[in-house]
Amino acid sequence: MDWRKYNDELVMRGEYLIRLSFLDNWHQELSEMNRSKSGRPYKYPDSFFRWLAPLKIFLDYRALEGFVSGLSKYVPQLEVADYTTIWRRLNSLDYDLPRVETLKDFIAAYDTTGIKVTSRGEWIRHKWKVRRGWIKVAVTYGFTPGEDEKHIIGIELSTEETPDDDLLHETFRHMDDRHIKNMDSLLADGAMYTNKTFDLLNRYGIDPGIKIRKNASTLSRGSPARAKAVREFKDLGYDKWREVKKYGLRWHVEGLFSAVKRKFGESVRAIKHENMLREARMKFIVYENMKIYGKSRAN
Repeated sequence: MDWRKYNDELVMRGEYLIRLSFLDNWHQELSEMNRSKSGRPYKYPDSFFRWLAPLKIFLDYRALEGFVSGLSKYVPQLEVADYTTIWRRLNSLDYDLPRVETLKDFIAAYDTTGIKVTSRGEWIRHKWKVRRGWIKVAVTYGFTPGEDEKHIIGIELSTEETPDDDLLHETFRHMDDRHIKNMDSLLADGAMYTNKTFDLLNRYGIDPGIKIRKNASTLSRGSPARAKAVREFKDLGYDKWREVKKYGLRWHVEGLFSAVKRKFGESVRAIKHENMLREARMKFIVYENMKIYGKSRAN
């Protein structure tokens, strides 16, 4: 790895939060948005709120208004929106994963992690017997071994009770068809050792790199695809299977979880359920966008 270049990428990620290129097309974008709109016209373009969306991870709505107001003193063409407008537009904004064109014949690692729905300390939970649960975030992380290309290609969020394999199905349902077509294999832990998972991957011709249980049976029991994977595992033995499947590379997605939580925290501040999911999702999408931006600026 070129550590100097990587260091530059990390520095440039911070620049992502203050990019103001949307100002160049402010009036043109507004004109297009209002062309077929009935009722009161939009006063602010969507790109303005896409710029604010990452900052919402760190600031509440009133503080966001104050931030824009303070910045406008140095950037006169930046118009200030009140916090209720910011709240309304941010909560109606579609903020999706960036489109990735570079992944070809790649491996994907799938795993889930938890985001707390409150930042209150664990000792308070224990003392007052308060439990608000957590948000389950399921991420599919695509990468090509030996190349510096790693991207989030799928993300689903739900409550903690939702099974991991259900979220994988939802991920595939919303994932770009190009990614499914170019995915050679999928790595996952033992929680994904279910008929549903093996059948899903078999349907798309994706090689399963799923940890096999020690007492796994080679009998079909509803899933010939799973039985075939078990036979392969027992024929190879764990060490050889791990090498062939490149199972050790599953750490990439675990490293992603650690990086996102270090940068943006392990909890959400929103109160409504749908806003909690949106805020948790935003953390991962912003991290992916910052990473792509940093790489493009460091080249």
